[in-house]
Amino acid sequence: MKNFSTFKRVMLLLVLVLASGKTFALPSKFVPVYDVLRAYPTGAGKVYATFSGEYELPEGADYSTPKDEMEVKFVYKQSGKVSYYDAHAVPAEGWIAAGFSTEKYVDGEPVLNDSIEEVGDVASLSVETGYDVLTGGQGWDAAADAMAQMPTEPQGGHYALFTRVAPRITDKMQNRLGSVKISKGVNNIGDEVTLTATPKYPEYTTFSHWVEKSTGNQITENPLTFTVTKADEYEAVFNSSLLFDVEFPEEGGYLPFYFDTYTFYTDNVEEAVITYDSLKVNGDRVYVQQATLVNAADAKTPVLLYGKGKAQFLSDPESLDASGLSYVLSGKPRLYYSGEEGLKAADAEIMYIVNKDTTYYKDNYIYLFDTEASSFKLSKEENIAAKTVYMAIPKFIISDSLSLSAAPEEIFMTASSQETGIKAVSNGAATVNGKYYTIDGRLVAAPEQNGIYIRNGKKVIYRK
Repeated sequence: MKNFSTFKRVMLLLVLVLASGKTFALPSKFVPVYDVLRAYPTGAGKVYATFSGEYELPEGADYSTPKDEMEVKFVYKQSGKVSYYDAHAVPAEGWIAAGFSTEKYVDGEPVLNDSIEEVGDVASLSVETGYDVLTGGQGWDAAADAMAQMPTEPQGGHYALFTRVAPRITDKMQNRLGSVKISKGVNNIGDEVTLTATPKYPEYTTFSHWVEKSTGNQITENPLTFTVTKADEYEAVFNSSLLFDVEFPEEGGYLPFYFDTYTFYTDNVEEAVITYDSLKVNGDRVYVQQATLVNAADAKTPVLLYGKGKAQFLSDPESLDASGLSYVLSGKPRLYYSGEEGLKAADAEIMYIVNKDTTYYKDNYIYLFDTEASSFKLSKEENIAAKTVYMAIPKFIISDSLSLSAAPEEIFMTASSQETGIKAVSNGAATVNGKYYTIDGRLVAAPEQNGIYIRNGKKVIYRK
């Protein structure tokens, strides 16, 4: 019998529940949270905290002013055992923010944990409050009631760790190709340290060099051992056959793709996730109202990507193969792939789920994407060419849902000719807000259960 992981069982259950038409909402309650956030070593930096989701702070609380140490108290609306807040590390001159760690206990007493768990100067920290909203039915409906139950002792503790030397992989694609470690995470002048870079896929990837941030010097030695004389960062660089480049129009444009593996791409590219419900009519113009944007394409799932200029892609052969998962969860897939041999247009069968009813249609309109016009064009050909991404729309969608007497010759990607592309493709603060969304775009205070979520425009996999 095939051995499914717990995550895959949960995702299969989700698909079956959604296919059956049943919906459910996990209970959420306010609970009091009391954590202690400390900077270490003393004098090397300061800390402060920010919050997202549904929360409330005590009257007069100031967590935005950096301090050596702070007691972080707030109430948070959670659906399980864990609450969250964002911790920030501000290094003093001559120091580097190495990362964060969770307080550990020896003989029942809290002690320093200088082993880095979250790298960088900001991290989303979790606090097990002792309340289990999901299975224990604990918590309060009103934030004020939870605030009145604030514990007298901390429920947890975290450290912001500062150091003199730190290995880094800051590039988004490079970070997926390998990992780095240092023999002494919190180090000081005079310490001997060893930096090690390890490729994730040795059969495809090799270590190239370190870049010393202060000088730009390239060092090919790995592992690299030396005595710390100053604060500096060392960036690891890998070479890999898994990386490839794609040219999008400089002014921005769409291109259809089909990847055999889970594929990541740089921040100037994002996927327009489309469902049947996103077809809209504006006067005599039929267009696609795009849904949540994400930064990775599922394996063996056709996608339409919007990008500007040269973009870098990474094929990840060992990542979670969520083939068509987001589209199955939406229940209304839009894009299809004709395969290695192509197929007859009349044989282009699609699955459509409404409530608990799953229906397969062959009576569809076929649209092919025109990269020059940046729109879908109605195809009147008998065959769909091999290796082609296409859109199949049941004829009743055109007549019933859109109230049109005939299929439009063209389906646009914008509501008007004045719009030029996806307005949401941005690295601005509006998209990096730390909030969690379900794959269908629903805002949640925190991950409710195992599955795929969208956070800061990225797909993340949550496991309890």
